[in-house]
Amino acid sequence: MKKVLIALSLFVALLAQASMAKAAELWTSTGASYKFADRHSISLESENRFGGLASLPGHYLYNTTLGYKFDWVKWDSGSFAIAPAIRYEKEDGNDGEYRPMVNLELKQKFGGGTIGVRNRVEVRLRGSQKRIRERLRLKYNLFSFKVGDRVKISPYVSNEIFYQKALTDGSGGRGFDQNRVVPAGVSIDHSFEDSYLKKMSWDLYYMVDMDKGGSGWTANHVAGVGLKFSLGPR
Repeated sequence: MKKVLIALSLFVALLAQASMAKAAELWTSTGASYKFADRHSISLESENRFGGLASLPGHYLYNTTLGYKFDWVKWDSGSFAIAPAIRYEKEDGNDGEYRPMVNLELKQKFGGGTIGVRNRVEVRLRGSQKRIRERLRLKYNLFSFKVGDRVKISPYVSNEIFYQKALTDGSGGRGFDQNRVVPAGVSIDHSFEDSYLKKMSWDLYYMVDMDKGGSGWTANHVAGVGLKFSLGPR
């Protein structure tokens, strides 16, 4: 219980830091997945981003992603999955962007927690611009504990790096140009029995989003809130 209180206290402190920072942002997401066979599922997720939390919040970006996931290999302590998807994203001041992508996802129990590695390759299509970007994320669930029989809480940390290359002239391929670090996050899962709704999951996190522009690297502080519903046959 002591390490639980320490982890949650650190998360609350870092979340407060995000909300007070000059470049503070709020990212929210909602989604649902449906498992229609033993190793097959489909998903739909939408995200909205708001900037200027230190003064007057303003919405500046949204995206919607339709995906399919195939759990290719499973073993006692982990799994490997392939997950193609298509995303549409619209940022204020820019044309809409389509992103076909493929995700390779590996999960493995390690130490007292679970390590997750996701490699995403996406093609970014906006007007005449065509870029390809690889995103490698490493996530570690430090530990998990239960509250009652159906609620599981899992603090985590993660790091994601971005590498981008232009496929057409003037498309802005910049090599290693982005890094997202989550020093404090927590997943809260509530499971259900004898229901089409199998699980409801909250994701709360504080993230430092570092981006490389023409004048060098800048950092935005992000407070994130996500809600996802996992569905399946009764």
